[in-house]
Amino acid sequence: MSTISDRLLQQNRISSYNQEVIEVLLIEDSFPEAKLLAQIFKGSAIGNFKLTHVQRLGGAIEILQTQVFDVALLDLTLPDSEGLESLDTLIDCSPDLPVVVLTNTSDDQLSVEAVRRGAQDYLVKRQVNLDLLVRAVRYAIERKQHATDLQAINESLELRVAERTRELEETNQLFLRAQRLESLGTLASGIAHDLNNILTPILAVAQLLPLRLTDLDDRTRNLLTILESSAHRGADLIQQILSFGRGLEGRQVCLQLPHLLRDVEKILKETLPKSIELEIDVADGLWMVLADITQLHQILMNLCINARDAMPEGGMLQIGAANCTVAEGDIRMYAHAGDYVMITVTDTGEGIPRHQLDRIFDPFFTTKDVGQGTGLGLSAVLGIVKSHGGFVDVVSKVNEGSQFQVYMPVCAKLEPPKLPAEELACGDKQVILVVDDEAAIGEMIRVTLEFYNYRVLVAQDSTTALAIFGQHANKIDLVLVDVMMPAIDGFATVAAMQRIRPKVNVVLMSGMVSPEMRVQAEKLGCRDFLAKPFTTSDLMSAMQESLAVA
Repeated sequence: MSTISDRLLQQNRISSYNQEVIEVLLIEDSFPEAKLLAQIFKGSAIGNFKLTHVQRLGGAIEILQTQVFDVALLDLTLPDSEGLESLDTLIDCSPDLPVVVLTNTSDDQLSVEAVRRGAQDYLVKRQVNLDLLVRAVRYAIERKQHATDLQAINESLELRVAERTRELEETNQLFLRAQRLESLGTLASGIAHDLNNILTPILAVAQLLPLRLTDLDDRTRNLLTILESSAHRGADLIQQILSFGRGLEGRQVCLQLPHLLRDVEKILKETLPKSIELEIDVADGLWMVLADITQLHQILMNLCINARDAMPEGGMLQIGAANCTVAEGDIRMYAHAGDYVMITVTDTGEGIPRHQLDRIFDPFFTTKDVGQGTGLGLSAVLGIVKSHGGFVDVVSKVNEGSQFQVYMPVCAKLEPPKLPAEELACGDKQVILVVDDEAAIGEMIRVTLEFYNYRVLVAQDSTTALAIFGQHANKIDLVLVDVMMPAIDGFATVAAMQRIRPKVNVVLMSGMVSPEMRVQAEKLGCRDFLAKPFTTSDLMSAMQESLAVA
């Protein structure tokens, strides 16, 4: 028994049907059959059917080019077509048109095949009555509409799946790129450690020879100066790689920018294409900045390389530096009031579109082709500047060029200048135990310390070092130990020594100094950390400061 709501729903549906006009295309070669069907539709109380009759399939295809129908009734026996080929042709011509097969052939196999090929229903003429015909037409239209809606939903889902798949692929590519960068960082760290170990004795020899051989001629002294300068430059380059690849901390000191800008100018003149003109403009009386020289060099080179890439046809690259004061009223969201040195890198290149300006500092964001950029250059620039307490501004217009303004804090106080090697204070016969698995480093430290009036014991591994320390624990004034050694590392060695003598005085050294290492050193109570390659001045300062505290 139907409910009141069911009857109301049916009445509403009937009312809706009565208002709409259903366009029916009848493809039937028999006029009597067509007339009978027209009479059947006229007797329908549900719906207003408008019948258009054609006798041939060709006529149906022709009329479908200019007129839209809600449903088609198709006879399978026509003068110009016969069988299911008529159905195939009609569906190919008008895929969205619901088709009801209306034939004299009562064949279950044929009806199943017709539905399989796209017919919405299969009716036998002699079995057709008003209710059956109207219901078949209605259901055909609804089923086709549902199929169309479902297809649209499926296409929408496929588009969403394709879009999501593309996003996942892009994310996966970024992840793989990050993994490669991390692997490169790990590889660089290992190589850097070994290179620093190689540079340490080279730097020590370059500084020690002029002190041991006082009769050197000017040419030889100049060669040793070149050797020392090259060793320093190699160490700075290694530190730059480590700072970028592993996020290692740099040493911030008071710097005179003109010297750094001159070095950058020399490199750029050798590397920039002839089509790019370089101009350096440094204001007089430039303040000193508090910065790590290697990281500041990295900032300038990254910005200059980006400027070069933005000028493939050539142009002007300008690097400037001037004093700048940010007042309280001029404070921006990311800036603090105070004195800065503003470094500007300006190009006359392609410029940056406005919609990309907010993203240029995002990691991995790049407008360059695959293989031509990682999208990490500007991200590294911003990270370094922020770590120094500065900020970056960008001004750019498409086809007019870009200007990057880097604000670096002014050095609040000057560091005392380092004394030349010949003026360093000597020791007082204190006993120093040097522990390093690199024989060349151990030997050069021994020679240097003995030259400055220290007594030195050397061990190339932790086992030997612990044996020596156990034998001379009360005589040893300070232990200089390398962190990264095979079998037992420096931290474990220091911990073992502290069990023998809890207040042993220790200075750690390493070719790769990370924040984590410093934390671990502080837990062990180590007061100083020498980063290889270190100068004679660095070594003697560490000795004097540690021994003074002891």
